[in-house]
Amino acid sequence: MKLTLRHKLTIAALLLYWPYIFIATHMRHVPYWARKMGVTDKTLHYLAYFVLAFLLWSAVSPDRKVSWRSAAVWWVLFVTVVYAVLDEWLQHYAGRTADVKDFMADMAGALSGLAILTVFYFWPAAMFLTGSAIFILTNFTQTDLVHLLPVTAAVFGFVAYGVFTLCWIQYMYYLLPQRPPEGRWVAGALIFPGALLLVVEAFAAFHGTGSGFQRVALSAGGITVAVGANLLVGLFRRRQGPTLRGKGRWTKDGVDSSQ
Repeated sequence: MKLTLRHKLTIAALLLYWPYIFIATHMRHVPYWARKMGVTDKTLHYLAYFVLAFLLWSAVSPDRKVSWRSAAVWWVLFVTVVYAVLDEWLQHYAGRTADVKDFMADMAGALSGLAILTVFYFWPAAMFLTGSAIFILTNFTQTDLVHLLPVTAAVFGFVAYGVFTLCWIQYMYYLLPQRPPEGRWVAGALIFPGALLLVVEAFAAFHGTGSGFQRVALSAGGITVAVGANLLVGLFRRRQGPTLRGKGRWTKDGVDSSQ
């Protein structure tokens, strides 16, 4: 079976993400930073396994929603449960304590990730996942991450909004039968990520977690770079000869428009 570019990138993301969360859950200072941020490590466990289950299913079955009648989803859930148990057990050797509540948060996150994929296909599900992570980590912390962890906050804001924007652009390819004029395309590509940024920052200001210029600038930068890069790639590839193959398949841009 020939893998699509999206499938390859999903597998690559899984292979990078899984070792990352394994290292993170075995670092002694993670609970300390969670307390400094004003969130429990249970929230971080929930988000970590939300993403893990999402990537696992998308790597195993990239073009389908989750069907609870299929064996694949139960295999994904089984692998996640086994890993979560091993993860908690091995923390004993890293100077941390195994916690049943952490395991329950892991399972809640994994089930949430699979539940989203029960309702949505890949791109809208990825948007929901990324948008939820942005909203939670921005608004349910007691301190601005820009001041507590400046480098981490810079990377998170820039990358998270950039990823959300790329997911939205890919979903636009599915929604539209053909690419609109460049001005309308740019406006459409910016409007949803911009609306997310506006809502998140307005809630942050109301909730008291702050809405600093630096954070907004980093987030807007991620959106702008994602739109600009996609625009340049599209302009370059269209010079090679436009073709259109069905609704949303802009093959001139090398787009895999499956949801």
